[in-house]
Amino acid sequence: MTLPILVTSPRITPDSVALMEAAMASEQKALRLPSFRPTDEVQNVPIAVYGESLFAIILTSKLNHLLIEPTPAWLPDMPAEYTQRELIVMKLGEARQLTIPRFVKTADGTKGFEAKVYKSGVGLPGLDFYPDDHEVLVSEPVTWEVEYRCFVRERELLTLSVYMRNGELALSDSGVWLENTSETGAARQFCESLLQDQTVDIPPACVIDVGRISKRGWAVVEANPAYGSGIYGCDPVKTLKVINRTTIQVDAVTETDAPWVKTYVVGD
Repeated sequence: MTLPILVTSPRITPDSVALMEAAMASEQKALRLPSFRPTDEVQNVPIAVYGESLFAIILTSKLNHLLIEPTPAWLPDMPAEYTQRELIVMKLGEARQLTIPRFVKTADGTKGFEAKVYKSGVGLPGLDFYPDDHEVLVSEPVTWEVEYRCFVRERELLTLSVYMRNGELALSDSGVWLENTSETGAARQFCESLLQDQTVDIPPACVIDVGRISKRGWAVVEANPAYGSGIYGCDPVKTLKVINRTTIQVDAVTETDAPWVKTYVVGD
């Protein structure tokens, strides 16, 4: 099988460097573009894009590719046993009327405004930033004791890494991700139990974050597109296998892919 060209954004990050090195080690061609404009090397060939969302959206739209990503309803539609908290998608106009503390983030994954606990809807961005019909994910505030990033392809957990513990990056002063063997095993077991549950729809490739909620247990934090997610301490070679699956040529979309692709309108 011919591997796609890994195309990374002009912005150099440790993650993009690690993935490019992983590609070269796997004899997969890798290319860092000098700008958001596609070069001749990536015309009319399969690509796998990695970088910030805007870069991925612009590049794939110009190269006749689509991106696989979780839908806004994926998390709130999940059985309560996997979320362990109240979750709902609502219009921002409704959220602005909230009078109790709630965690609020954009539902489309664009991270357009800060995802955090707002004391009330008064603190949310105003109409000069987002219209009332903009969808947001609203959830009950909980305390996450630890959080893990899981890279998933075809319902298989390929690699995972701790990234947060008690609200702080789980990173030592020397740059080592502070894993706990039993904790990592529990995170893996929880994620795999979710992936094995055929009543839960899973994108063909994505990042699923799982964590342990204080006094409640393990739960899904959220899901994000793999093409723009940090890899933390995950294995770059295995991470790349997931990223390779998140970009697909328009004429290669299957029935399995279709629910997870979103068409973006990008101007010239």
